[in-house]
Amino acid sequence: MKVEHIKADFVNPFINATEETFRTMCKTEVERCGSLAVRRIGESPEYDIIGTISLSGEFKGQILMTMGRAPAKFIVKNFQGEDVENDNDLEDAFGEIINMISGSASAKLGKIKIAPPSVFMKDEPKVQGVKSCTWMLIPFKFNDFRFNIEVSIKEVQE
Repeated sequence: MKVEHIKADFVNPFINATEETFRTMCKTEVERCGSLAVRRIGESPEYDIIGTISLSGEFKGQILMTMGRAPAKFIVKNFQGEDVENDNDLEDAFGEIINMISGSASAKLGKIKIAPPSVFMKDEPKVQGVKSCTWMLIPFKFNDFRFNIEVSIKEVQE
């Protein structure tokens, strides 16, 4: 799939869902920073923690949220109301946040099924799967932190 041809109608729901989820569930205002960018096949995500959700139905693809450890711990603390004790807790809460973003966005896209989230670190072997696609990167920031929502999605032709 050529990501350059992803319609704004596919991307905008994820932008809106990210802003809404962070504001309401993580008590943090986020804003877009920079232009949309492309991460090509074979390139690794920019940040250490990667949350992914697969979509199927009228649309097929994956959504990623990637960020460093410090912003992930900050957001998870705001989300849970307490510090993160270990990596498992961090990954579980991070997955829940991307699940809420994907659920909100998919409700605006139509009949879509969402797989349970998977969260892993950039240095794990699982990263090879997300390196096999081309991705539209949507950069965000809050406080002094940056993160990306990445979209690789297409409409299923019947």
